[in-house]
Amino acid sequence: MKKLFVVLMILFVGILVCGCTSQTAAPGTTPTAAPTAAPAEVPTTAAPGTTPTAAPTAVTTTAKPAATPTPIPDQKIYIERTLTFSPAVIKIPVGTKVIWWTDAVGYKFKVGVQGLGVNFQTGIIQPGISQSYTFTKAGTYTMSEMIYPQFHDDETKLVVT
Repeated sequence: MKKLFVVLMILFVGILVCGCTSQTAAPGTTPTAAPTAAPAEVPTTAAPGTTPTAAPTAVTTTAKPAATPTPIPDQKIYIERTLTFSPAVIKIPVGTKVIWWTDAVGYKFKVGVQGLGVNFQTGIIQPGISQSYTFTKAGTYTMSEMIYPQFHDDETKLVVT
């Protein structure tokens, strides 16, 4: 029986020694840490008779974007075969681009504009070729056809506001 006891003791010590040794991780693997619990929130107490206040919060203000100006549409003025303009009185805002045009085949026109320091003539206007000018000053201007001087009395008013 002594022999049996010695064998069991050796076996017990062998198991005990084998269980106490550590093994290294296999190559290419990383040991992971055990998850931990989040720290508990500590309640705050206020002195009797007072109301607890929240910490001030930062207020972020956003600057308003600059207003985009509304574009001014172009004003097209039609020159008729009778050498008159259509419409006869034109009202436009400052900054408007005026475009003179015609579809009168066989005719060519040239428009003269006068008023408030403006005195110019367009180039030749005929079907497929238009001319333009942008009015930058408020006032009343006169327009007339310049190729046929006999029709200068047929002037059109251009009112820029």
